Amino acid sequence: MTTVKNLTVLLTLTVLSVIANGQELKPVQNKKGLWGYVNEKGKIVIPYQYQQAFEFNKGIATVKLNNKWGFIDKTNKEVISFKYDDIAKLSEDLVKVKLNNKWGAIDITGREVIDLKYDNLKQSDTGFLEVMLNNLIGLFDKKGNEIIPVKYHKIELVSNGLYAVCLYEKWGFTDLTGKEITSLKYNSWYDAREGMLGVEIGGKFGFVDNTGKEVIPLKYNVYQNPFLKDKKPTYFNEGVIALELESVESHSKWGVVDNKGNLIIKHTHLYPKYAIESIERYEKERQANSFSNFAKKYVEEKMQISEHTPPLFSA
Repeated sequence: MTTVKNLTVLLTLTVLSVIANGQELKPVQNKKGLWGYVNEKGKIVIPYQYQQAFEFNKGIATVKLNNKWGFIDKTNKEVISFKYDDIAKLSEDLVKVKLNNKWGAIDITGREVIDLKYDNLKQSDTGFLEVMLNNLIGLFDKKGNEIIPVKYHKIELVSNGLYAVCLYEKWGFTDLTGKEITSLKYNSWYDAREGMLGVEIGGKFGFVDNTGKEVIPLKYNVYQNPFLKDKKPTYFNEGVIALELESVESHSKWGVVDNKGNLIIKHTHLYPKYAIESIERYEKERQANSFSNFAKKYVEEKMQISEHTPPLFSA
């Protein structure tokens, strides 16, 4: 008989638990500033006892009790103990938590995904989790795997599947596993498109490919008009890029270089304005089988607007 009663009680509790976890609960605050939860009919289901309370997500909610954060289910059962000093949501399945002034991350079961040993932790623009320790940063994925070791000051995702990393104002690149494919020696960089990265040392630019190889030496200017405050670099288009070869007073020597470093169109002295207009037209309209003739013809036509313009191409 006792066994039957125990089974009945257990079954009843199980049914009530299923019903409770299946209903929609909303956090509400009373006049004393305490939080509880009500169901769809406005009936209080979880009593007013928490200092703060958030919406339920996948059956659990984050609440604060006695100045510590923890997690409960819809029956008000403690799922993750009240021990954290602070929390913040990272994703649907991950929560950033603070304990003893150190940050880490746990999943909704309470499993520690990232050790609680970092000075800060946040969602990065790279799509990974960025951790900081002693002013250095690294990247982890959402399973807790280290992607980039914690040893850089800046990390940026590059469109061709690399990371740009910076330490003490010097930039370099790593692959997606965190392996450095260049040394950290560049003052600046930019995404030059088509898998090429513009890199600069001492004001001169060159280009590296997605393996880290310097395919174009660092000896060019890339700014379309160096006299403008808002400088804009040139970019690769169908395997070639316009670069300033030399600048003498108000004149510039511009040329077209391919992605293997070959100078395929060489100009003599040009004003920056006309050089860029010709290159822009060349990039937009050239045909793959006749780009050299097209570019030469257009640039010469453009420059005929001035009687004092020097020849455009070397003999």
